[in-house]
Amino acid sequence: MLSETLPAAQRSMIADNGASIAEAHFSENAWFRAIYADETLIGFIMLHIGAITMRAFITLAYFFGVL
Repeated sequence: MLSETLPAAQRSMIADNGASIAEAHFSENAWFRAIYADETLIGFIMLHIGAITMRAFITLAYFFGVL
């Protein structure tokens, strides 16, 4: 689990993937995707549409190699 690799102070910032996916299915504003490296599942991302700021968008774009 990702949250077990984080310092205790940051663990509350990470939600369980299963809970996030279930929540997203009932939200009109949720955007969620699996992240793959070739054929290997390596992560999960979920955003609340409307809550993303330009700074967060640039950070995500940089992380995913778009910028």
